[in-house]
Amino acid sequence: MQGRFPADKELLMIPVPELRTLLTRCWNNEPDQRPSVGDCFNVVKTVALSQPHTETTVIAQANA
Repeated sequence: MQGRFPADKELLMIPVPELRTLLTRCWNNEPDQRPSVGDCFNVVKTVALSQPHTETTVIAQANA
């Protein structure tokens, strides 16, 4: 991405809609409109827990 907002085609390569939305929010031009680290963590945790049981899911559940 090289310090620029990702192009739509790059965003579409992210298969999880919640992560695409999060990435878009992180690149907001207004810093106070960007999600906090806690918000980012919660989105990633929610996505991880919604996936089939994988190593990531097990780790996320252990930290819940």
